[in-house]
Amino acid sequence: MSDKEKYIVKLDGMVLGKGENDQVPHEAFLDDFIEWLESKGYSWFGFSVQTDEDGNYIEDKVK
Repeated sequence: MSDKEKYIVKLDGMVLGKGENDQVPHEAFLDDFIEWLESKGYSWFGFSVQTDEDGNYIEDKVK
């Protein structure tokens, strides 16, 4: 192993739509996010959930 320090990014937050009433569908977001990561040669591990605007976990909504 090299002496070079390894840097990573930790994500902890929420993804919001542009408009006040815009929805962010969980599955569609994950598909696009993973596609972007892979296009950069990155990988991701962790978990994600669908929430309401107050941050409460809800069943995935598809619209």
